[in-house]
Amino acid sequence: KQNGVMISAVVGCEKVRDQIFGYPSFEKFCKKYDLAYYNPKELDNNFLKIFKKFKPDLVFSIFYRKIFNQNFLSVPHMGFINIHSSLLPKCRGPVPTLWALLNDETKVGITLHYIDSGIDSGDIITQASMKIPQSTTGFDLLNRLMKKGAILFKRELPTILNGTNTRAKQNHQQASYYGPFHERLRIIDWEEPINRILRHIQALTKPYVGAKSYIKHQEIIFWKGRLVNLSKIRLDGPGKIIKVNHNQFIV
Repeated sequence: KQNGVMISAVVGCEKVRDQIFGYPSFEKFCKKYDLAYYNPKELDNNFLKIFKKFKPDLVFSIFYRKIFNQNFLSVPHMGFINIHSSLLPKCRGPVPTLWALLNDETKVGITLHYIDSGIDSGDIITQASMKIPQSTTGFDLLNRLMKKGAILFKRELPTILNGTNTRAKQNHQQASYYGPFHERLRIIDWEEPINRILRHIQALTKPYVGAKSYIKHQEIIFWKGRLVNLSKIRLDGPGKIIKVNHNQFIV
């Protein structure tokens, strides 16, 4: 819808879990609007040749799942621009919304920034923040920020296209980085404070894989948690099961 702008091609990275999460297929969207669509397994030299043929002026990375090397970054003269769901330079790296909940943060945000050779370390165009709702899940939080990112992108697009957007370097001294999701992150540490345990369960609940613990080597998945008053029961340390009622545990 932008005058004088042509979308040369769309590069997707769809996975089976996108269907589980209820995300519509971008490939189908591209077919509907007759847009060239690619879904390469790797951003290798073979795809680099295809990429160069389009001679793009500008590339947007919208929640894309792969890392661009310098061979790709050097092609568009206006650069690569990314949307990242944290308030950079805080929480660089993948799944920042998950880490925000696991770290019991009170505020999170969205950043529109340039991509450089580092990880989420390029110049910032603009940001927007929001308080983390007390009862939000990891899935809900990410979707809230996706919508916020779309609004931010639409607002800033005209200035990006005509080259008048703001651009500020990140303070790398204030940067923090968290790695990708790992299976061990699912395991509940019962020695953590109660609010962090509850946030842990919220972060990973459906449609994600769920937080878990073990009872006699049997894996138990926790989808929901709440604080209960046990003032009349003598407590013997963290992680002890006090009562089991159907599919509920009091720990």
